[in-house]
Amino acid sequence: MDHRLDQVIGPAAVTALVDGYRRRLERLDLLPTEAAQALAADAHRRACVYVLAAPGQFWRARSGGTAAVERMEVLAVTDDHLAGHLAFARSDEGALLVVPLDRLDSAYRLECWPADPDGGPGRRSGPPVPG
Repeated sequence: MDHRLDQVIGPAAVTALVDGYRRRLERLDLLPTEAAQALAADAHRRACVYVLAAPGQFWRARSGGTAAVERMEVLAVTDDHLAGHLAFARSDEGALLVVPLDRLDSAYRLECWPADPDGGPGRRSGPPVPG
């Protein structure tokens, strides 16, 4: 992605995203806190889909790509060792999808991150995210 995430969703939301990824690295990969924090911060700088993907986002197919649907809303994200790193999504037509995060990153671009009525981390209304 060709944007700075903190300019799109704000620094507090970015901190929450990176902290969440750091905790997952500590829990699932058994990394020490310092190493997990360094990896999570680097992933943020690279706009890594593992840090970025979250419920409530809308992703649009990249032009000229091979996406299954034109646009989808992410309903949930899992990082389960058995199932893998997946986004559960719903297309604009109502189809339910299971999309590997690597595929989400390669075939789609983050279009917008709507406001969360509960004020949860990473949610902010506004124009589509450039990418």
